[in-house]
Amino acid sequence: MTVLIAYRFDNGVFMVADKKQSNLSFGGDHVGTYTLGEKITALHPSMLMGTAGVGLGNHVRGLMSFTLNA
Repeated sequence: MTVLIAYRFDNGVFMVADKKQSNLSFGGDHVGTYTLGEKITALHPSMLMGTAGVGLGNHVRGLMSFTLNA
């Protein structure tokens, strides 16, 4: 389960997320180990994106960052 908390202030946003992700088998079963990874990325000087999970989330955030900053 990913925990993502964000709070909007008048001049910005404060965003935090957990780093722990369960490792899964190809069948989607938990294998009993964990990895740590970032789940929040600064996409642009005025934009953050948080995603659940590390695998697909990393790819989506990377694609968005590349697209916005190209």
